[in-house]
Amino acid sequence: MSPLAACRGLSVTLGGRPVLTDVSLALHASEILGVVGRSGEGKTTLLRALLGLAAPSAGTVELGGEDLWAAHPRRRAELRRQVAIVFQGAALFDSLTVAENVGFFPTRVARTRSADVARLVSEKLRLVGLDDIEGLRPSQLSGGMAKRVGIARALAMEPRAILFDEPTAMLDPVARAQLEELIVSLRDRVGCAAVVVSHDLESVARMADRIALLHDGTAALELPSGEFVRSLDPRVREMVAPATGEEGATRD
Repeated sequence: MSPLAACRGLSVTLGGRPVLTDVSLALHASEILGVVGRSGEGKTTLLRALLGLAAPSAGTVELGGEDLWAAHPRRRAELRRQVAIVFQGAALFDSLTVAENVGFFPTRVARTRSADVARLVSEKLRLVGLDDIEGLRPSQLSGGMAKRVGIARALAMEPRAILFDEPTAMLDPVARAQLEELIVSLRDRVGCAAVVVSHDLESVARMADRIALLHDGTAALELPSGEFVRSLDPRVREMVAPATGEEGATRD
């Protein structure tokens, strides 16, 4: 069976500078793939490539087994709807209510009937553990609530996979643990696969089935989560050290 999303020999150049070089990764149904790396290693660019927002300079991006950039533009738009993204800061529309944010895609793009949108909004908010907040504005939400609304908005696209860009950044320990549990539960309850990119290996390891390391713009290492955090590879130990207090640690 073809993976839900894959990049094969992917290279991306932005502004004449190579950001990703010969990256090959695959996301399969009902799994969580973690991608870790220091700042500037191309993690967000990888997500943009999987969304079809950053064109390859070499290699391919595939969604549902189809080459995204070889497809007709109309088909490419259809394929892109198989994946949704939750941005680091949630990126909610400040001028819209929670209900309008969550219902943005079905209302503005899919042209779903208003009664069906209302049901969809309530359903997705319940999935992320939020009730009776449809009328609130983003400014009235805590950081953790805003991230959950961002996830509900992604779920409203009915995607096969969600891409998470630093999902636990700027959250306190309790909210971080709750969000990690939510991402895993969505995989288990609704079968929504995920790619989680972060510099926080400790957090990613609690969610991911497999972890890949981006280093110098390429996928330098990929292992099952438990094996990854125990790896003696110095590039992994450098990321583990700040969380565990190992000597010789350097911070990002």
